[in-house]
Amino acid sequence: MSISVYTPPGYKDKALGRPYPVLYMLSPYRGDQRFYFYHDIHRVADELIAAGKIEPMIIVFGNSSDNRFGGAFYSPYITSGDYLS
Repeated sequence: MSISVYTPPGYKDKALGRPYPVLYMLSPYRGDQRFYFYHDIHRVADELIAAGKIEPMIIVFGNSSDNRFGGAFYSPYITSGDYLS
């Protein structure tokens, strides 16, 4: 599975010794791991953190619409399982 990762402002400077919560997000069906970046998730997350509405966090975006066996996480497929149940 391909992924993209958002890190909060100051992450590289403050990461040593500080835990960050992690949010995992799947792309919509037929989207890829960059889907939310195309829709400015990094800007929105930065603004929410700056406003104190959410705490700084790492966000991992997975490509849920395809996998190396074919199929998707949103539909049943013989090699990737029944993700609808």
